[in-house]
Amino acid sequence: MRVGEGPVTRRALLAAGIALPAWALAACIGGEEPAATMPATAAPSATPAPRATFVPLATATSTPTATSTSSPTPSATPTATATPSPSPTITPTPVLYRSPLSGLPLAEPARKPLAVQINNEPAARPQTSIQYADVVYEYPTESAVTRFTAFFGTTLPDDIGPVRSVRIAALEIIPAHDGMLVYSGGSIDMTAALFTSGLPAMHAEGNGSAASRREPSRFAPHNLYVSGPGTYAVAEELGFAGPSRAQSFTFGPLPSGGAQSSGVTIPFTSGVVDLLYNPTLLRYERSVDGLPHLDLVTQQRLRVDNVVLLYAPFAFVDIVEDYAGETTLGVTLRGEGRAAIFRDRRAYDALWRRPDYPDVFRFYDPADGRELSLKTGQTWLAIIPEWLPEVTRHP
Repeated sequence: MRVGEGPVTRRALLAAGIALPAWALAACIGGEEPAATMPATAAPSATPAPRATFVPLATATSTPTATSTSSPTPSATPTATATPSPSPTITPTPVLYRSPLSGLPLAEPARKPLAVQINNEPAARPQTSIQYADVVYEYPTESAVTRFTAFFGTTLPDDIGPVRSVRIAALEIIPAHDGMLVYSGGSIDMTAALFTSGLPAMHAEGNGSAASRREPSRFAPHNLYVSGPGTYAVAEELGFAGPSRAQSFTFGPLPSGGAQSSGVTIPFTSGVVDLLYNPTLLRYERSVDGLPHLDLVTQQRLRVDNVVLLYAPFAFVDIVEDYAGETTLGVTLRGEGRAAIFRDRRAYDALWRRPDYPDVFRFYDPADGRELSLKTGQTWLAIIPEWLPEVTRHP
């Protein structure tokens, strides 16, 4: 149940048998060379009235052009050959800072990103500015509709949304990137869990209301939007903002191995998702139920450089979410689990590892243990319940 929407029940977080973080339990919960010159030779004239000899232009540089009884014609002064100056050496500007989210160069140290909860119900599409997120996590909720936690660090769009409520998965993910949560509320139990987690959080209609708005052309609750710059200003006022202390994803060249793959199909209950490689754009494009998934600002299909599947155990926990007493779907994202990486039209089976909440996800080859790197750029991570039907990997 959401705050202010009706009675709430509390039950033990472990009632569903899921291992949750301590905070959840505590809550309830980049010149032409000159021609050689020949001196003209003075020769005795055979007749007293010499005539100049015409020399065709084509041979003018190699044959004497005239004879004369007069004084010898002085030799032409050779033209000095200019010595070309060496080209200046260009020293590339060193990259001092990189985004821990995308691996791309930054002009200044990375700042803490906004971690915005974005609605993915059909009525919420197309979402606004999600294409500008450095990283997006997608995961199922108790209603089967997936939700996005989108991290905006490099770019802060003027309008982001629609914004929705917080979920357990967001609390598990955000510490990995030192993010600041932006959300629209939550049930009493979920709010308690959020407060216990200690995450910096801005309620779009609470302490972050100065940077939010409702869009009258859409119906609630799919019409709440926030300003990126405005929300960041709020974060500064609240003392949340500052340099990022997050670890970086591992970025690098294409790893050896893997297999050719054009992408993947994920059978989420709320809509079948395709993330397929576009060889012209050299990026993966997203569709839902066979239709292009567009961004309202760009009016183009969502595009990313990396697609990562994280398999994790989901289970219902005793945190009430709505009037009907429906409980929330929890997930544990510590330790290790099965994963798959799609980049540069290659697919890699992998293991994800994350010892603790401030640690970023890292990926390893299950056969030899070597770390697998991501391509610099934007990444889409889909968290897959172990019980979801098998995804389809395309050749």
